Amino acid sequence: YNLIGKRGTIAANDSGQLVLSASLDGLAAGLLTWQNQALSVLTTAATPGVIPGSVLYDFDNPSIDSHGNVLALSSTVGSGTNISLVNPNGLQVVVSANTAADAVLDVGVSSTTRYSLSDTGDIVLRGGFHYPGATTNYQGILRYSQRFGMTLEASSKDPLPGLNGTVSFDDQYGVDLNGLLYFSANAGGGRAVYQKASNVDPVKVLAVGDAVNGSVVTQLPQLVLSAGGDLVVSGVLASGAQFLARYAGGDIADPPVLLVTPNGYINQLYAANTKGGIVLLGDMGSGY
Repeated sequence: YNLIGKRGTIAANDSGQLVLSASLDGLAAGLLTWQNQALSVLTTAATPGVIPGSVLYDFDNPSIDSHGNVLALSSTVGSGTNISLVNPNGLQVVVSANTAADAVLDVGVSSTTRYSLSDTGDIVLRGGFHYPGATTNYQGILRYSQRFGMTLEASSKDPLPGLNGTVSFDDQYGVDLNGLLYFSANAGGGRAVYQKASNVDPVKVLAVGDAVNGSVVTQLPQLVLSAGGDLVVSGVLASGAQFLARYAGGDIADPPVLLVTPNGYINQLYAANTKGGIVLLGDMGSGY
């Protein structure tokens, strides 16, 4: 098959392995890996799903750990959206549609991200659900592990420190290789980034209205994670400057390392590595 361009994310690890979702001549979809100048097919559409008669027909939003295991959102004929784990040994559906968690029921998978898979085997996702004995639907961030199953980490039903009003979530979230969860949340015109370990309440990292570099934060659009556990957050200040704040090793108790661009523009934040490097699209002062 010939590869045809497909809109979607790519993911890479520090071993130089890259994974992408691809269209094969427009007739099928697949997950492909690239390493050492070689492109390989990891899996393709028509893989049987969990429910008899169901078929996986598309793969999106891949993430990859340091061992080369790949996680992807898998669209399925006959059973909704699942999450699959793929490696050279084959494909396994690890999170089925409408599964139950520790505190909620009928979890519908809404999204995964480039940072949804940890070396610990933890998987994080955004999904919709309802509580037992109720029909009201909520959304939130959930974690799946082989040891504990599916657990609810943050819910739009519950308040978060630093925010007032009904909470909502977007796709700025992920888990680092040590199992620490990071996510962004919105409420009442505010926005904040949080860190959360298993079985611990979320801790605010940075919020709109906080002071950075002598000015007030007005926007917090993106976050990325490095393989070593660094968190990098992009933001805008009331002064008009834009900034990147790096929390090395997930240390949110100490002030972050700041990169402030008074006259530049950060359009898109892509990645961070273990040596302090950041990949972005924008103008850091020397041109776009």
